[in-house]
Amino acid sequence: MEKYTFTKRELQVLQILWASPAALSAKEIAEADPNLSQNTVLTVLKKLLANEFVEATGVGYSGTVLARQFAPVLTKEKYLESLVTRKDMLKVVSHFISDSNDDELDALEKYIKEKRQNKA
Repeated sequence: MEKYTFTKRELQVLQILWASPAALSAKEIAEADPNLSQNTVLTVLKKLLANEFVEATGVGYSGTVLARQFAPVLTKEKYLESLVTRKDMLKVVSHFISDSNDDELDALEKYIKEKRQNKA
């Protein structure tokens, strides 16, 4: 399993992109966090693009100006998975299960059944 490490600013940009249902321009990313300037966002996006963690998905209007739109290639789930070992993940899941209500447990059971059927 690959381990991903990001700077504070890279994580800020990725978290904004992960939270958005659509691709965003650098201006929209900067507007989503008052601690980020548009120049900082552009610098971070350049690095994330070079490492293929985000992609330019097209061009759209940002106000009245055409701007490149960006979307994450790396999913939030894949990033979070890279932060813990399998052993630690089992501990987290075990703890989650112990604090789960019936609806959450039913959803987990359904997911496990689907996963087992897809492996067969």
